[in-house]
Amino acid sequence: MALVCHALFFLVLVPLLESKDTTTLLGEVGGAVTFQCSSDLSRPLKWFYIHRPVNESVHEFINGYHSTKPLDTEYANRTYVNHSQRTMKMWDLRPSDEGLYECHISTSKNKVKMQLQVTDTTTLLGEVGGAVTFQCSSDLSNTVKWFYIQRPVNESVPVFINGYHSTKPLDTEYASRTYVNHTQRTMKMWDLRPSDEGLYECHISTSKNKVKMQLQVTANYSIPKVTVTCFHGNCLVTCFSSPGYPREEVKWRLFPNQSLWRIVDSSDYRDPVSLLFSVTSSIVINCRPGRLLNLSCAVGGAVSQEHTICN
Repeated sequence: MALVCHALFFLVLVPLLESKDTTTLLGEVGGAVTFQCSSDLSRPLKWFYIHRPVNESVHEFINGYHSTKPLDTEYANRTYVNHSQRTMKMWDLRPSDEGLYECHISTSKNKVKMQLQVTDTTTLLGEVGGAVTFQCSSDLSNTVKWFYIQRPVNESVPVFINGYHSTKPLDTEYASRTYVNHTQRTMKMWDLRPSDEGLYECHISTSKNKVKMQLQVTANYSIPKVTVTCFHGNCLVTCFSSPGYPREEVKWRLFPNQSLWRIVDSSDYRDPVSLLFSVTSSIVINCRPGRLLNLSCAVGGAVSQEHTICN
Protein backbone atom coordinates (compact mmCIF):
# COMPACT_ATOMS: atom_id res chain seq x y z
CA MET A 1 0.00 0.00 0.00
CA ALA A 2 1.34 3.41 -0.95
CA LEU A 3 -0.51 4.97 1.98
CA VAL A 4 0.61 3.02 5.02
CA CYS A 5 -2.00 2.80 7.73
CA HIS A 6 0.23 1.56 10.51
CA ALA A 7 2.41 4.68 10.12
CA LEU A 8 -0.54 7.07 10.54
CA PHE A 9 -0.26 7.16 14.32
CA PHE A 10 3.07 8.93 13.90
CA LEU A 11 1.46 11.68 11.88
CA VAL A 12 -1.37 12.22 14.36
CA LEU A 13 0.83 12.46 17.43
CA VAL A 14 3.48 14.78 16.04
CA PRO A 15 2.76 18.12 14.34
CA LEU A 16 5.39 18.39 11.61
CA LEU A 17 7.29 21.48 10.63
CA GLU A 18 8.62 21.84 7.08
CA SER A 19 12.40 21.65 6.76
CA LYS A 20 13.99 23.63 3.97
CA ASP A 21 17.23 21.65 4.02
CA THR A 22 17.59 18.60 1.79
CA THR A 23 20.60 16.30 1.96
CA THR A 24 21.72 14.74 -1.30
CA LEU A 25 22.71 11.07 -1.25
CA LEU A 26 24.63 9.58 -4.17
CA GLY A 27 24.35 5.88 -5.01
CA GLU A 28 25.12 3.51 -7.84
CA VAL A 29 22.91 0.84 -9.38
CA GLY A 30 23.50 -2.33 -7.38
CA GLY A 31 25.24 -0.40 -4.59
CA ALA A 32 24.13 0.86 -1.19
CA VAL A 33 23.47 4.12 0.69
CA THR A 34 22.79 5.01 4.32
CA PHE A 35 20.05 7.44 5.33
CA GLN A 36 20.97 9.38 8.50
CA CYS A 37 17.84 10.57 10.26
CA SER A 38 19.50 12.35 13.18
CA SER A 39 22.96 13.09 14.51
CA ASP A 40 21.62 13.45 18.06
CA LEU A 41 22.09 10.03 19.64
CA SER A 42 21.73 11.15 23.27
CA ARG A 43 17.95 11.42 23.59
CA PRO A 44 15.74 8.32 24.11
CA LEU A 45 14.11 7.24 20.86
CA LYS A 46 10.54 5.95 20.70
CA TRP A 47 10.24 5.63 16.96
CA PHE A 48 11.42 6.84 13.58
CA TYR A 49 10.52 5.96 10.02
CA ILE A 50 11.39 6.83 6.44
CA HIS A 51 8.88 7.20 3.65
CA ARG A 52 8.66 8.58 0.11
CA PRO A 53 6.10 11.29 -0.63
CA VAL A 54 4.11 10.19 -3.69
CA ASN A 55 2.00 13.35 -3.49
CA GLU A 56 0.80 15.72 -0.73
CA SER A 57 -1.46 13.11 0.87
CA VAL A 58 0.01 9.76 -0.16
CA HIS A 59 3.33 8.41 1.12
CA GLU A 60 5.11 5.12 0.52
CA PHE A 61 6.45 3.59 3.74
CA ILE A 62 10.03 2.30 3.36
CA ASN A 63 11.15 1.13 6.81
CA GLY A 64 11.42 2.28 10.40
CA TYR A 65 11.60 1.47 14.07
CA HIS A 66 9.13 1.43 16.94
CA SER A 67 10.12 0.65 20.52
CA THR A 68 7.04 -1.48 21.29
CA LYS A 69 6.09 -3.25 18.04
CA PRO A 70 7.57 -4.44 14.73
CA LEU A 71 6.88 -2.59 11.49
CA ASP A 72 6.10 -4.48 8.28
CA THR A 73 7.46 -3.30 4.96
CA GLU A 74 7.91 -4.68 1.45
CA TYR A 75 11.44 -3.22 1.54
CA ALA A 76 12.56 -5.53 4.36
CA ASN A 77 14.80 -7.57 2.02
CA ARG A 78 16.70 -4.46 0.84
CA THR A 79 16.83 -2.25 3.95
CA TYR A 80 18.15 -2.47 7.49
CA VAL A 81 17.29 -0.08 10.31
CA ASN A 82 19.78 0.69 13.09
CA HIS A 83 17.71 2.53 15.68
CA SER A 84 20.67 3.26 17.98
CA GLN A 85 22.40 5.15 15.15
CA ARG A 86 19.15 6.57 13.69
CA THR A 87 20.04 5.17 10.25
CA MET A 88 18.56 3.04 7.50
CA LYS A 89 20.76 1.26 4.99
CA MET A 90 19.37 0.44 1.55
CA TRP A 91 21.19 -1.85 -0.86
CA ASP A 92 20.78 -3.35 -4.34
CA LEU A 93 19.90 0.15 -5.53
CA ARG A 94 17.76 0.57 -8.63
CA PRO A 95 16.97 3.56 -10.84
CA SER A 96 13.40 3.46 -9.47
CA ASP A 97 14.77 4.16 -5.96
CA GLU A 98 15.79 7.66 -7.02
CA GLY A 99 13.78 10.49 -5.51
CA LEU A 100 12.87 12.31 -2.31
CA TYR A 101 12.82 10.54 1.07
CA GLU A 102 11.61 11.94 4.39
CA CYS A 103 12.53 10.80 7.88
CA HIS A 104 10.23 11.44 10.83
CA ILE A 105 11.61 10.88 14.31
CA SER A 106 10.10 11.06 17.80
CA THR A 107 12.85 13.35 19.11
CA SER A 108 12.15 16.17 16.63
CA LYS A 109 9.20 18.02 15.15
CA ASN A 110 11.13 18.58 11.93
CA LYS A 111 11.35 16.00 9.20
CA VAL A 112 14.69 15.29 7.55
CA LYS A 113 14.57 15.35 3.76
CA MET A 114 17.03 13.37 1.66
CA GLN A 115 17.24 13.36 -2.13
CA LEU A 116 18.62 10.08 -3.48
CA GLN A 117 20.38 10.16 -6.83
CA VAL A 118 21.15 6.80 -8.43
CA THR A 119 23.65 6.63 -11.25
CA ASP A 120 23.71 3.78 -13.73
CA THR A 121 27.49 3.57 -13.75
CA THR A 122 29.34 1.63 -11.06
CA THR A 123 32.88 2.78 -10.25
CA LEU A 124 35.54 0.07 -9.88
CA LEU A 125 38.91 0.88 -8.31
CA GLY A 126 42.01 -1.13 -9.13
CA GLU A 127 45.79 -0.86 -8.84
CA VAL A 128 48.37 -1.46 -11.53
CA GLY A 129 49.30 -5.15 -11.38
CA GLY A 130 46.23 -5.94 -9.26
CA ALA A 131 42.78 -7.31 -10.07
CA VAL A 132 39.12 -6.26 -10.14
CA THR A 133 35.85 -8.15 -10.54
CA PHE A 134 33.08 -6.90 -12.83
CA GLN A 135 29.62 -7.85 -11.51
CA CYS A 136 27.12 -8.01 -14.35
CA SER A 137 24.05 -8.90 -12.29
CA SER A 138 23.11 -9.51 -8.66
CA ASP A 139 20.12 -11.66 -9.73
CA LEU A 140 21.40 -15.25 -9.78
CA SER A 141 17.98 -16.90 -9.84
CA ASN A 142 17.31 -16.74 -13.59
CA THR A 143 19.08 -19.03 -16.06
CA VAL A 144 21.54 -17.05 -18.13
CA LYS A 145 22.06 -18.04 -21.79
CA TRP A 146 24.83 -15.57 -22.44
CA PHE A 147 26.51 -12.45 -21.18
CA TYR A 148 29.54 -10.49 -22.29
CA ILE A 149 31.59 -7.41 -21.39
CA GLN A 150 32.84 -4.91 -23.91
CA ARG A 151 34.45 -1.47 -24.03
CA PRO A 152 32.72 1.18 -26.15
CA VAL A 153 35.57 2.76 -28.12
CA ASN A 154 33.00 4.77 -30.03
CA GLU A 155 29.32 4.38 -30.89
CA SER A 156 29.95 1.84 -33.65
CA VAL A 157 33.17 0.04 -32.62
CA PRO A 158 33.06 -1.75 -29.23
CA VAL A 159 36.00 -3.88 -28.07
CA PHE A 160 34.97 -7.36 -26.89
CA ILE A 161 36.66 -8.28 -23.57
CA ASN A 162 35.22 -11.64 -22.54
CA GLY A 163 31.94 -13.40 -21.96
CA TYR A 164 29.93 -16.60 -21.77
CA HIS A 165 27.62 -18.42 -24.15
CA SER A 166 25.75 -21.59 -23.15
CA THR A 167 26.26 -23.32 -26.52
CA LYS A 168 29.62 -22.13 -27.87
CA PRO A 169 33.02 -20.86 -26.72
CA LEU A 170 33.95 -17.20 -27.13
CA ASP A 171 37.40 -16.19 -28.33
CA THR A 172 39.09 -13.08 -26.96
CA GLU A 173 42.57 -11.58 -26.87
CA TYR A 174 41.97 -10.94 -23.14
CA ALA A 175 41.76 -14.67 -22.32
CA SER A 176 45.15 -14.60 -20.54
CA ARG A 177 44.05 -11.80 -18.17
CA THR A 178 40.34 -12.47 -17.59
CA TYR A 179 38.16 -15.24 -16.19
CA VAL A 180 34.39 -15.48 -16.55
CA ASN A 181 32.20 -17.12 -13.88
CA HIS A 182 28.81 -17.47 -15.51
CA THR A 183 27.09 -18.81 -12.35
CA GLN A 184 28.05 -15.62 -10.48
CA ARG A 185 27.67 -13.33 -13.55
CA THR A 186 31.17 -11.98 -13.02
CA MET A 187 34.39 -11.40 -14.92
CA LYS A 188 37.71 -11.08 -13.12
CA MET A 189 40.52 -9.09 -14.73
CA TRP A 190 44.08 -9.15 -13.39
CA ASP A 191 47.51 -7.70 -14.19
CA LEU A 192 45.79 -4.31 -14.48
CA ARG A 193 47.39 -1.59 -16.60
CA PRO A 194 46.70 2.12 -17.06
CA SER A 195 45.41 1.31 -20.55
CA ASP A 196 42.60 -0.77 -18.94
CA GLU A 197 41.08 2.37 -17.44
CA GLY A 198 37.76 3.45 -18.90
CA LEU A 199 34.12 2.52 -19.40
CA TYR A 200 32.94 -1.11 -19.62
CA GLU A 201 29.48 -2.41 -20.53
CA CYS A 202 27.92 -5.74 -19.64
CA HIS A 203 25.12 -7.21 -21.74
CA ILE A 204 23.21 -10.18 -20.33
CA SER A 205 20.41 -12.38 -21.69
CA THR A 206 18.23 -11.92 -18.59
CA SER A 207 17.95 -8.14 -18.92
CA LYS A 208 17.28 -5.57 -21.65
CA ASN A 209 19.44 -3.03 -19.82
CA LYS A 210 23.21 -2.93 -20.03
CA VAL A 211 25.28 -2.52 -16.86
CA LYS A 212 27.92 0.22 -17.12
CA MET A 213 31.11 0.13 -15.03
CA GLN A 214 33.85 2.77 -14.93
CA LEU A 215 37.27 1.32 -14.11
CA GLN A 216 39.79 3.62 -12.45
CA VAL A 217 43.37 2.38 -12.21
CA THR A 218 46.00 3.82 -9.88
CA ALA A 219 49.64 3.12 -9.02
CA ASN A 220 51.25 4.39 -5.82
CA TYR A 221 54.23 6.69 -6.22
CA SER A 222 57.49 5.91 -4.45
CA ILE A 223 58.56 7.86 -1.37
CA PRO A 224 59.93 11.09 -2.91
CA LYS A 225 63.68 11.67 -2.89
CA VAL A 226 64.83 15.16 -1.91
CA THR A 227 68.21 16.70 -2.81
CA VAL A 228 69.44 20.01 -1.39
CA THR A 229 72.21 22.26 -2.73
CA CYS A 230 72.90 25.58 -0.97
CA PHE A 231 75.06 28.51 -2.15
CA HIS A 232 75.33 32.19 -1.17
CA GLY A 233 72.22 32.14 1.03
CA ASN A 234 70.07 30.35 -1.52
CA CYS A 235 69.09 26.67 -1.57
CA LEU A 236 68.05 24.65 -4.61
CA VAL A 237 65.77 21.79 -3.52
CA THR A 238 64.58 19.05 -5.89
CA CYS A 239 61.85 16.46 -5.28
CA PHE A 240 61.58 13.32 -7.44
CA SER A 241 59.15 10.39 -7.36
CA SER A 242 58.32 7.46 -9.67
CA PRO A 243 56.58 5.45 -10.99
CA GLY A 244 52.92 6.25 -10.42
CA TYR A 245 49.53 6.73 -12.03
CA PRO A 246 47.66 8.95 -12.72
CA ARG A 247 49.90 11.99 -13.06
CA GLU A 248 50.23 13.89 -9.77
CA GLU A 249 51.67 17.30 -8.93
CA VAL A 250 54.52 17.66 -6.44
CA LYS A 251 53.30 19.50 -3.34
CA TRP A 252 55.79 21.32 -1.13
CA ARG A 253 55.44 21.68 2.64
CA LEU A 254 57.56 24.31 4.39
CA PHE A 255 57.66 24.95 8.14
CA PRO A 256 57.35 27.76 8.95
CA ASN A 257 55.75 28.73 5.69
CA GLN A 258 57.30 31.71 3.96
CA SER A 259 56.96 33.57 0.66
CA LEU A 260 60.68 33.69 -0.18
CA TRP A 261 60.67 30.64 -2.42
CA ARG A 262 59.67 29.91 -5.98
CA ILE A 263 59.31 26.94 -8.32
CA VAL A 264 62.01 26.93 -10.99
CA ASP A 265 61.21 23.59 -12.64
CA SER A 266 58.28 21.20 -12.80
CA SER A 267 58.26 18.30 -15.23
CA ASP A 268 57.11 14.73 -15.77
CA TYR A 269 58.03 11.77 -17.91
CA ARG A 270 55.67 8.98 -19.00
CA ASP A 271 57.13 5.58 -19.78
CA PRO A 272 55.90 4.54 -23.26
CA VAL A 273 55.53 0.89 -22.24
CA SER A 274 54.19 0.92 -18.67
CA LEU A 275 52.41 4.29 -19.12
CA LEU A 276 53.46 5.22 -15.57
CA PHE A 277 54.66 8.70 -14.63
CA SER A 278 57.82 10.04 -13.02
CA VAL A 279 57.52 13.59 -11.65
CA THR A 280 60.09 16.20 -10.63
CA SER A 281 59.87 19.63 -9.07
CA SER A 282 62.63 22.08 -8.06
CA ILE A 283 62.37 25.20 -5.93
CA VAL A 284 64.78 27.92 -4.89
CA ILE A 285 64.60 29.21 -1.31
CA ASN A 286 66.04 32.51 -0.14
CA CYS A 287 67.31 31.69 3.35
CA ARG A 288 66.97 34.21 6.17
CA PRO A 289 70.01 34.50 8.47
CA GLY A 290 69.61 32.53 11.67
CA ARG A 291 66.26 31.06 10.72
CA LEU A 292 66.04 27.29 10.14
CA LEU A 293 63.51 25.93 7.71
CA ASN A 294 62.00 22.43 7.67
CA LEU A 295 60.58 21.11 4.43
CA SER A 296 59.21 18.00 2.77
CA CYS A 297 57.40 17.18 -0.45
CA ALA A 298 54.50 14.90 -1.32
CA VAL A 299 53.36 13.15 -4.50
CA GLY A 300 49.91 11.63 -4.22
CA GLY A 301 49.89 9.85 -0.85
CA ALA A 302 53.68 9.46 -0.69
CA VAL A 303 55.53 11.93 1.57
CA SER A 304 59.29 12.47 1.74
CA GLN A 305 61.40 12.67 4.85
CA GLU A 306 61.62 16.11 6.46
CA HIS A 307 64.80 18.08 5.77
CA THR A 308 66.22 21.03 7.70
CA ILE A 309 67.95 23.70 5.61
CA CYS A 310 69.24 27.27 5.95
CA ASN A 311 71.66 26.26 8.74
